[in-house]
Amino acid sequence: MVRAVTAKKERIWDYGVIPYEIDGNFSGLHKALFKQAMRHWENSTCIKFIERDPEIHPNYIVFTVRSCG
Repeated sequence: MVRAVTAKKERIWDYGVIPYEIDGNFSGLHKALFKQAMRHWENSTCIKFIERDPEIHPNYIVFTVRSCG
């Protein structure tokens, strides 16, 4: 198994945990595909995705669609 790494501490998520949100404009099928992709990353790396809790996760990723891409 090959794993990518970085030496830049500012690019590392605390404990390898990545909080996320999925915008409500996606269908259930799309949300399921995002989650399937996240499980694949979890199985292939040392990271874990968790749904964001706004009270404890100020930094997070958002799956969304915008006019810029």
